[in-house]
Amino acid sequence: METIFLNKHLEKLYKEAKKNKKYPLPQYLIDKYIEVVDFIKAADTIVAMRSRRSYKFEKLAGYNSRYSIRLNKKYRLEIEIEWIDNKHTIGIFGIDEISKHYE
Repeated sequence: METIFLNKHLEKLYKEAKKNKKYPLPQYLIDKYIEVVDFIKAADTIVAMRSRRSYKFEKLAGYNSRYSIRLNKKYRLEIEIEWIDNKHTIGIFGIDEISKHYE
């Protein structure tokens, strides 16, 4: 899938693979974040996104196009999807935020 970074701090985190002031995360979590972004880039349809059940890819309640992918039990990656087709199987993924789950 095509991906864009809506958050410049997350783009820097992805490119440099080390914590920054905005995201002072442990290295194992940064590595997981990079793994998830690479997985999104490699996916060809939404079906592929749902194939890795451990990521718990899901739509966030109260939003039209906001989804999350779990990084671990505490953190998730929030993304905005601009759908390209009417079936909502292919889209542009906007990497937006790493947030604490349930907060």
